[in-house]
Amino acid sequence: MGVKQRFKEDTRQERRGALLGKFRVEIDKNTCQGFGACVELCPKFFHLSDTDGKSSFEGIEGAKKVMKGDEAAAETLELDELECAREAADACPYNAIHITNMETGEKLI
Repeated sequence: MGVKQRFKEDTRQERRGALLGKFRVEIDKNTCQGFGACVELCPKFFHLSDTDGKSSFEGIEGAKKVMKGDEAAAETLELDELECAREAADACPYNAIHITNMETGEKLI
């Protein structure tokens, strides 16, 4: 394999590697009771909404609301690295935070 071909192959592998490990974190707004464990463990992403007192990604770049009628049924955030979000999901006493590996479709929490 020539140098140019090897460089192209390495670049393709790097791009594929960049897509690996992408996660979707979802807050189920109907299940959340505003306990706040997620905020304590992961204030980088989670805070309690002034509107409903429930966990929220409001103000976080890339966060999206999933609407059901005129109410937010869920909020989602896509992350390359879970960082503290995994701890926050594990600590939720109401199991209102779900994490999905977007590449495999596997629900981690």
